Amino acid sequence: RGGAGNATYGRYLGYLMQQAIARDARVKRLAFQLQVNVWLAPDGRLEKVELVRGSGNEEADAAVLDALRQIGRVDQPPPPSLDFPARVL
Repeated sequence: RGGAGNATYGRYLGYLMQQAIARDARVKRLAFQLQVNVWLAPDGRLEKVELVRGSGNEEADAAVLDALRQIGRVDQPPPPSLDFPARVL
């Protein structure tokens, strides 16, 4: 469902999350790879963030999740065709 519009929105979410991490002093200078699932309400409110694949550094993973949860709400609500969770990063 959703096709290209959902892929574009997924890139938008990834960008927002990278920006949130870049603003967080605890993790902005660390090099890591992880994946998270996110759930958004129809109005763009962040409902849930869940670690799918961690970096191997539990402290960094927890700090990243905390930074992402601080987003609160995204400017562009998700398209109705987007199924959640959305996997990003």
